[in-house]
Amino acid sequence: MPGSAIVGRAEIAKPVSCGGRVCQAGDGSDIMVLVDNAKSGKMYDVSLATGPCGSPSDVLVIARFIGTDGDKVHVDTPIIPLTSGKYVLILRPAGNPGAGYGCGQIKHDWF
Repeated sequence: MPGSAIVGRAEIAKPVSCGGRVCQAGDGSDIMVLVDNAKSGKMYDVSLATGPCGSPSDVLVIARFIGTDGDKVHVDTPIIPLTSGKYVLILRPAGNPGAGYGCGQIKHDWF
């Protein structure tokens, strides 16, 4: 985030549910948001959007967390489209959409 030492990253995974000895892949994607150097007790929003970071569209807050806890959230978008480079994650102080923010493109690294 501009003017701060906050560093955020996200891990994207295919959801899996297990019952007994059988595990099955679920629909959509799980996003684990991890934040370093966040202020303890301060609320943060994580939003999913399309387009570039400079002009994101279809911005949707998908998680709100306190301090350095980070959060895990499920979205309905399948993992292949989600990691295609079309989507971005935005980190902001909670409830303050005009504040400075951090943004990063969601892109797989296996190609």
